Amino acid sequence: MNCVARITRTHTPSAVVALGRTRIAVAVVPSYVRAQSTTATPQSNQAGKKERVVILGSGWAGYGLAQTIKPSKAERVLISPRSHFVFTPLLASTTVGTLEFRSAIEPVRRLGLDEFHQAWADDIDFANKTIRLEGNTQSDTAGSKTATTRDTEKGPIFEITYDKLIIAVGCYSQTFGIEGVAQHASFLRDVGDAREIRLKVLTAFEKADLPSTSDEHRKELLNFAIVGGGPTGIEFAAELHDLIHEDLSKLYPALLKFVQVTVYDVAPKVLPMFDQNLANYAMDLFRRQGIQARARTSAPASWSGARA
Repeated sequence: MNCVARITRTHTPSAVVALGRTRIAVAVVPSYVRAQSTTATPQSNQAGKKERVVILGSGWAGYGLAQTIKPSKAERVLISPRSHFVFTPLLASTTVGTLEFRSAIEPVRRLGLDEFHQAWADDIDFANKTIRLEGNTQSDTAGSKTATTRDTEKGPIFEITYDKLIIAVGCYSQTFGIEGVAQHASFLRDVGDAREIRLKVLTAFEKADLPSTSDEHRKELLNFAIVGGGPTGIEFAAELHDLIHEDLSKLYPALLKFVQVTVYDVAPKVLPMFDQNLANYAMDLFRRQGIQARARTSAPASWSGARA
């Protein structure tokens, strides 16, 4: 089920990522390369020289648009709490070490933008065309880790102007009001999430291996619940199975009997966006590998100890 077959980085304008039999071109060097400094030049600020286009967000839409806009036509300004773009299909592989985190990200400063500010947008004054920003002065993972709330420590506040504004900030993961999810579960949407999951998995095995840990507690520690039977959930379940049975089994052979991986989804089947034959193949493979897939099943109403 590990669909990542090969990653090739070249010095050409794009790298080719092979996902099964599908080849996807991923730009790793921008079409328009400018100076690496993000400080606006006096020429770019001259009245009537170029339109000032501000993009909020460094995801698929924001990063892709910043690549598309010609620097000769507009002044490009990008705002994001993280300084990189994430190629999300590779995140599941980074959680278990199949790929390193740097293989799934691309620094936005390589776009040669006129300005880049690592910050959150707090308020927009559409009448005066100004944006109030709060700088992200913490580590880059503070802006990449999926969370519904920010740290209590406030960053510096400042304002910037724009001629045209593109809002491509994405959204937070939904908890659907299930108690305990935000506090105990891990989301998988960014590099910060993947890093946290990797640490939680390894920590769970270390705790389970302690002589003071009872067998009942070992079952709880090594019971991995994955909510979502889409491509990300299925890929992560397969990657986690491979990590446990190919690598961790050599380090913790006595703990394998306590491991359980379960995928939950409210849909009638997993991978609902794909062909029925592919979904059936995934289910048959999971059954042979001992991975439980529970369709038409919602997450428990309360998770006090939800796993990765």
